[in-house]
Amino acid sequence: MSRKMIEVSVQPEVLRWARESSGSSIEEAAGRIGTSPALFARLERETPKLRLSQLRILADYYKRPLAAFLLSEPPDEPRPPEDFRMLPGQHRVLERETRLAIRKASRLRSVASEIMKNLGRDSSPKIESARLSDDPGEIAARERQALGVPIATQFNWTDERQAYRTWRRAVEERNILVFQIHLPLEDARGFSLSEGEPFAIAVSSSDAVHARIFTLFHEFAHLLLRRPAVCLPGKESKSKTSEAAVERWCNRFAGELLVPDSELRAILGKYPAVLETNVSETLAATSRRFRVSEHVALWRMRELELISKALFSHEMSRLQRLNKIRRKGGGGQFSASGKVLGENGRLFTSLVLEARGRNVVSYAEVVDYLSLRLKYLPEIQSSLATVAA
Repeated sequence: MSRKMIEVSVQPEVLRWARESSGSSIEEAAGRIGTSPALFARLERETPKLRLSQLRILADYYKRPLAAFLLSEPPDEPRPPEDFRMLPGQHRVLERETRLAIRKASRLRSVASEIMKNLGRDSSPKIESARLSDDPGEIAARERQALGVPIATQFNWTDERQAYRTWRRAVEERNILVFQIHLPLEDARGFSLSEGEPFAIAVSSSDAVHARIFTLFHEFAHLLLRRPAVCLPGKESKSKTSEAAVERWCNRFAGELLVPDSELRAILGKYPAVLETNVSETLAATSRRFRVSEHVALWRMRELELISKALFSHEMSRLQRLNKIRRKGGGGQFSASGKVLGENGRLFTSLVLEARGRNVVSYAEVVDYLSLRLKYLPEIQSSLATVAA
């Protein structure tokens, strides 16, 4: 006798919500359970009965618990950040991987909020606000001082990884979560969240380290403006839309914080003739000095009119050609603690471990929140203690 298949009734709006919130198309979802797109579209309009095995497949693909399909209506969830991507011809639909990354970061932010509440910790961000009418250079100078990273420290960093770690920790000390999550770089390089406290920033783990530094402060600027967004930092539009104006402001803020006017002028302003005749070497040296990408260094040199517009265009074209050849993310081998801290950040990781120590969360929740195996917990605790000391 054949085993009877278990069927489950699902509200059509719940089935549609689960698919759309994952960034999946009807064709993709239909293919997963072996049905036609036309039939699947009909299931999202009617009250369908799906086999339990099909729901398990969809739950895994949508990254939702199976119980979500038993809801009577879609749940209230935080609104996703605004779409501020400005690439010419950029489609306005977020890719599936980007949507899932936003959902993951939003969930971890909610977890941090609940933990902070249970621990009696303040979850408010330790940053002032800014307005689009403010001068981004003045706000960058203000925030750089508040971050507590003097220019002498920046000049003494040995490489971009040390620069990124230091900047990231300085942001986390302002009570802002900083996550590293895989994002398809053609779709998004970072996003910010401020629907509730604490605020959060996510940068793409697939991006080059130099680019992550710029993205970190581009998204930091969005939080200052209280305009959380999904972005492709560095890409600008001459459009007069409010979104384009915000992106230009955030790019200026990040550039001036990382490469202050006075310091760049002090280093390069005395030698205009050398810049015009030896710009490529000067650009590389400036990038190493400030631990930023050559693109950022070039933009700052042009903004301060240290090089001509024609020379700027020539060098930008050269860098774009090089970027297509050598573009790559961090890569490399990491320890268990390095992976956990790299993805979740020290602020979130330390919150979870403190909550476990005070019996606020279980070991199972630690495993879930940090995506780790318990055998690596002592290594992570040791790593956090070493940095704190």
